[in-house]
Amino acid sequence: MDWLTTYTYPLKASLKNLDKAELVYNKVITRTVANGTTCAAYYATIDTDATNLLTDLALHHGQRAFIGKVCMNDNAPDYYIETLEESKESTMEVIDHIKQVDPKNELVAPILTPRFAPSCTSELLNWLGDLKKEHHLHSQTHISENKGEIEWVAELFPNSKSYADVYNDHGLLDDKTILAHAIHLSDHEKDLIRSKGSGISHCPISNSAITSGEARIRWLLDNDIPVGLGTDVSGGFSPSVLSTARQALLVSRHLA
Repeated sequence: MDWLTTYTYPLKASLKNLDKAELVYNKVITRTVANGTTCAAYYATIDTDATNLLTDLALHHGQRAFIGKVCMNDNAPDYYIETLEESKESTMEVIDHIKQVDPKNELVAPILTPRFAPSCTSELLNWLGDLKKEHHLHSQTHISENKGEIEWVAELFPNSKSYADVYNDHGLLDDKTILAHAIHLSDHEKDLIRSKGSGISHCPISNSAITSGEARIRWLLDNDIPVGLGTDVSGGFSPSVLSTARQALLVSRHLA
């Protein structure tokens, strides 16, 4: 959380400046495409205009992209937070924009993006879960990246059995759900995620750089949970999936 507050949130908040957002997003898209990523799931920011700009730029460059307007109305700095109603309104504005520029989702599609459970109230998570079910939308979020985060989630959502149950209790776990990190899952959470058909985005470079831990990917695969690779270029240092695959191999060897 210190890392988020010191580095990530100030940078994300600065992308409200659309000139800066255009510069950053153009670099992200062209570099990921150059590294062979023809389809990406993006966490944008809480800002509607910047997220719509990311949509337009992905279309312009021809990269298939799931565009996520980040939702966070709790436990965030005053300069980078939204109210429940602002989050609802901005999410719908982004979905409507994507419908307008790519009605058939041939290249870009919306993906509901609660940043992670601690940054969202139960009311917001419930609304996102209802929206997901009503429109059969994809969703993405973080889960079990570090142990302190897991303890915090347990304090914030005492009625849920586990971190994974928080998302499931709010209707956000299904076969169109991407869960980033998943380093410290319990057996119960593994079984729940498998039963819902959700997938894991393994981010070994980020996990190693921030020393969050090492995800048990063989354990997940052996339990029929789909796993993809995530560059996580906020916490990670490379937009290359090949570099991420190399690090995944090293992480696997450490665990073995």
